[in-house]
Amino acid sequence: MFSYFLRFIESRSSRIGRMISYFLIIGLSVLFSTPRYQEAWFLYVLLAYPVIGAGVLELTKRLLPQVKLIRSISLEMVVSRPNREHLSEWWEKLDSREHFLWCFLVALVLASLSLAYNANLSWSRYTDALGVFYLGFMVGDVLYLLLVVQSGIYQIKGLPLKLSPLDPANTVALRRLAEKTFTIAVSIGFSLLVLNAVVASASYLFPHLITGVLILSVLAWFTIIVLSIYPHLIFWQLVQQKKQETLLMLEGKLLALYGEVKKKGEVSPRIEDMLKLQNQVLRAKSFPISNSEFFGILSALCLNFIPLLLGNIKISLPW
Repeated sequence: MFSYFLRFIESRSSRIGRMISYFLIIGLSVLFSTPRYQEAWFLYVLLAYPVIGAGVLELTKRLLPQVKLIRSISLEMVVSRPNREHLSEWWEKLDSREHFLWCFLVALVLASLSLAYNANLSWSRYTDALGVFYLGFMVGDVLYLLLVVQSGIYQIKGLPLKLSPLDPANTVALRRLAEKTFTIAVSIGFSLLVLNAVVASASYLFPHLITGVLILSVLAWFTIIVLSIYPHLIFWQLVQQKKQETLLMLEGKLLALYGEVKKKGEVSPRIEDMLKLQNQVLRAKSFPISNSEFFGILSALCLNFIPLLLGNIKISLPW
């Protein structure tokens, strides 16, 4: 797991070299719009593109250790060594070719959208698209890491895991895994909010960009929902599976104790203990998520609606 741009920056041996590489990567995003240096669009690009580029790089820098931590927690949770080795092999097989193709595809889609909604009819619209392609390749790094997180969570589905038999949702490792995935979801939500706000601010000067605000708002909602709900459904299935396993075991014990009651004609005190354990498992929660995490996701969803609302209000004004 890596980022093309961060790997280039980290390959510099000195701190000054890394800083120069960092600002060079951010500055290159402006270069493609220089043919329009006498237009208002270039002034917007001069301010907005470096902000977007720096934001994406910083987000990628924070995502990489989170993804690696999700990998290590997932491996810790697997019970048997063969399954653990199989899961580790899956993580090791993530290759740079697939990573590059994903980044290229994301960049191509965003550049195509730029051409479709660009009000500039001159030849410089293609250099504008190249600038979006460049930023889109950086965004592709982020989306690839998010895809890896979702796929990594899916890999543990169906594997025997180390979960608490009486309260699997509160298993420390599972809660850590849930917290990391939801932290990523909220981080992406607020990052999309910043990006959305940047585009929304452009719609004040370039009204045709309101379509971009709409697309980003829908993308933000879809991304946050997928990143938060999909892993949560996997965790819920894992918890339910463990609870059913425990309940079946307790049920077997109860049947055996009831058989002894029928034979001896006296009730064993162990039956009451088993019934308490059974009720404890039934009452145990099924989702390893706290109210504060849920509030964070809900806040990110609501806030990503604001730029679209403000953009529409601005455009609808008579003056």
